[in-house]
Amino acid sequence: MTNISPEQFTLIQLWFAGICTLAIYSLLYKENPVYRIFEYMFLGLGSAYGFSFLYKDVMIPKLWDPLTQGQWWWFIPFLFGLLYFTVYSGKFSWMARTLIGTLMGLAAGYQFTQVVNQYFPQIRDSFRPLTPAAVEAVRAANDVVTTQPAWQEAANNLVFFITLIAVMTYFFFSFEHRNKAVVKTAQLGRWLLMISFGTMFGSTITARAALAISRIIFIVYDWIGHYTGWKM
Repeated sequence: MTNISPEQFTLIQLWFAGICTLAIYSLLYKENPVYRIFEYMFLGLGSAYGFSFLYKDVMIPKLWDPLTQGQWWWFIPFLFGLLYFTVYSGKFSWMARTLIGTLMGLAAGYQFTQVVNQYFPQIRDSFRPLTPAAVEAVRAANDVVTTQPAWQEAANNLVFFITLIAVMTYFFFSFEHRNKAVVKTAQLGRWLLMISFGTMFGSTITARAALAISRIIFIVYDWIGHYTGWKM
């Protein structure tokens, strides 16, 4: 058996990572068999990793180990899990639907508590001081020490308040928007929404561009630079 040195193994990893990167980015040119091969390879590796994780980190410690230690009641959740497979039976598929409905109800109840814990603090935070004097009073009451001028925080709070009211007006459909002030406020809310969506989209593009740049740096400086001596 041929022994591979750590340097040779690192070189193999380098070439494999470089070839995989170029194969995936070949889709930017057009659909091709090379991209398909590496796409299926990635999906296969992901599925194998998921199965390995399920076996080593779930089935063994959560089911097998407790059962071998005499904790037989852990077998009951396993039996409930097997009911999922009755979905493939026309006669007993109702058992899977019952289990799925029960779990969805439990998840909905749990999610409702999370919504309360998540949005109630946001509602409370929407009540902010809008004048420098009010900002100073709130800071004094809460023993807040900051170098930010009170007028600047008041201006930020005012922008926040206007945005909140405008967007809520845009989504308020209990009556028709006929009043000119309501119409203009709703239009402002729509523009502010588009600005915020554009900002989020720009942040997403920036994050994706950072990933692409990191792969380009890898190809140029780590892979090709390994032979040319190019350094950042």
